[in-house]
This record gives sequence, C-alpha cells and structure tokens, in this order.
Amino acid sequence: MAGKANLSNVDSYMLWGRAAGRCEFDGCNKVLHRDSFDLQSLNLAERAHIVARSPNGPRGNDVKSEILVDNIDNVMLLCRECHARIDAHPDNFPIQTLMEMKKRHEDRIEFLTGFDDNKKSHMVTYSANIGERRAPIDCVAAVMSMIRNGKAPAETLAIDLSNAGNALRDNDPKFWEIEENNLIAKFNQKLLDRITETGDIKHVSLFAIAPVPLLIKLGALFTDKCAMDVFQKRREPDTWDWQECDSKIKINLISPIKKCDNVALVISLSGEILEDDVCEAIGADASIWHLKAEVPGYDCISTQQDLSVFRQSVRSVLNQIKKRHGTNCIIHTFVAAPLSASIEIGRVWMPRADLPLQTYNRLPNRKFKKALVIGKEG
Repeated sequence: MAGKANLSNVDSYMLWGRAAGRCEFDGCNKVLHRDSFDLQSLNLAERAHIVARSPNGPRGNDVKSEILVDNIDNVMLLCRECHARIDAHPDNFPIQTLMEMKKRHEDRIEFLTGFDDNKKSHMVTYSANIGERRAPIDCVAAVMSMIRNGKAPAETLAIDLSNAGNALRDNDPKFWEIEENNLIAKFNQKLLDRITETGDIKHVSLFAIAPVPLLIKLGALFTDKCAMDVFQKRREPDTWDWQECDSKIKINLISPIKKCDNVALVISLSGEILEDDVCEAIGADASIWHLKAEVPGYDCISTQQDLSVFRQSVRSVLNQIKKRHGTNCIIHTFVAAPLSASIEIGRVWMPRADLPLQTYNRLPNRKFKKALVIGKEG
C-alpha cells in the first residue's frame, strides 16, 4: 500500500473496514480496491497522516507527531489524488477539518452497514418522457431518502426499468406501445421471479417519474403483494423525502346520478379535471365517478398516511363501480395526481377482480387521448 503510515496489520485491516475500502475525503468516496477502467482488483489506497509523522511535515507538531505517528485515529484512507491535495495545501485542510471528514465517513459506513436484513430494500427506478423531456432519477438523492425512511439499499446498483432509447413523445400513439412493451419486458426480466414468495427481493423502494398511464401500469405489474415503499418526488422542498406529520388530505367522492354503460373514473388530486373535458373524450352520455381532493395541489400527497388514505378511497370506488355497473364494462380513467398516487392506482387495482381501466393522457391543450388499457378490455 502506498503512503507512509506504519500501522500494524490489525490496525490496517481496521482502517480498511472502517472506511469500507473508499476514500474518506469529503465528496470523493472513490472505491480503492478496484480499477475504475477495467474493474480489475487493484489497491489504490494510501494511508495519510492527519497530524504529520514528522514535526516538519504537513500539519506537523513538535509533540503530537511522535505520539500519534502510528495511531489509527490519526490516519485516513485516501486515494492518491486526495492524499496529494491535503498535503500540498495543509493550510486549507487543518487537523480539525480532516478529523471531521474521517469521522463523518466512518460514522456513515457504520450506520449503513448496521441495518439488519429486514431493513434492506431493493431500489427500483423508472423514468419515461413527459412531453419533450425525461427526468432521470437522482439515485444518490433516492438512496438518502431510503435511509431517512429507515431502509438501506440491498444492492449497490438500482434496478432500472427505463427505456432510455425511446425518443418519441407521449403525444405519439407509438410511444405507449413501445414504453409498455419495454416496461413489461424489463419487469419480467429483472423483477418477476425475484419478488415471488421464494425470491430474494423481500422489499422494494420505488422511485418513478413518467406519464400517469405508465405509472398506473407500473403499479399494476407490482400489484400489492410485494412489500413496497412508493416514494413521492416533491417540489417544495425538492426532495423524495416523506414529511413526518399526520395525514392532512381529505378526498371526497362524487357519485353519478345516472347509470350508463359508459363509465368514467376521474381522480383530481394535483389539479382539477373538468367533466366537460371528460365528456369531450368519451361522450356526454356517461356515468362519471369523481374522486376529488378538498385542496388540490401537486404536493397534496405529502405523507405516507396521505397515500394510504388515497389507496383506501380508490379501493372503495372500484368496488362501488363494479357493484353498480356489473362486470361487462371498462372504466375510462382520467387522472391528475402526484406520481406516488398514480402508481398506487395500479397497485390497488386487482387483475382478477376489478374492471379493466382505459387510461388517458392529458396533452398540453388540455385534451385527453387514449393511452394504455390496464387489464383485458371487455
């Protein structure tokens, strides 16, 4: 190993363990046991003194240098670049600063590796074009939200279901076929066998940004049989974190007066969907069931309790629609809802018990166009 700290073998192993084989300099975190070019095993670590081993060295001290020369608490595991940086500019990296870096890094490793197996969760990500743009998932921010929610990543990399090669916009009918086929194929390939009772995935943390119909489809693929935390991308503040407070959302159901063969479910959470816009898409002769938040807004789902309240509301209205309209119709589904709520619509929907959902996508001109069918069309 490069570097000049003469630690005992035991202390060398302890330093590697405390640092988890990564550079302890703030913001670096480089893996030190693997070549980043060809991924071959390679020792890239250097042991760097905080208080120099010599009084004349960087951050040296007439008394402490001799006392701390081989003390593990005075040594950082660094990559070559970071070691050179702190020694070339010792005034910029005083003793206290480096001590704090070392402690933060080692405390983080201790925290992350201290999770029991039942606190581990597999991170799953999915993004798709919304209009002209795609919003990729920031996996670092997602992992931090998982940790603050009491879970640690079960694997180093997220399981990504995205189709990065689809350049079509969501106003192109081919977009939906391509995205749906990709989503089903990747779900089956990467997840289906792993989330069964005998599979190795026991819990999922889901982060997704995509048009509503695809989020509903994603939820329907998972169903509610897989233990899962569905995360919500918030705007104010910009985070995936759930708020820690009591549920505030109130959802009202407006039932239709007339009974028609043409059935619609309208969900207005992040904004209000006008029934005139629905009728323009499916015709005026329709029974419209409307779930409405008392205070609509993008951040109306801010706690996991809010999401639970919404799930119960969707489950109830699906049951009522089936009871009133029978089993030979399809539910035209119009949704203005946060990402997490859209996913939960699919998770709540039961393929063997519920009516098929014809989902619609809202275009910038406020018009709705057919997107995906969830379940076999009747």
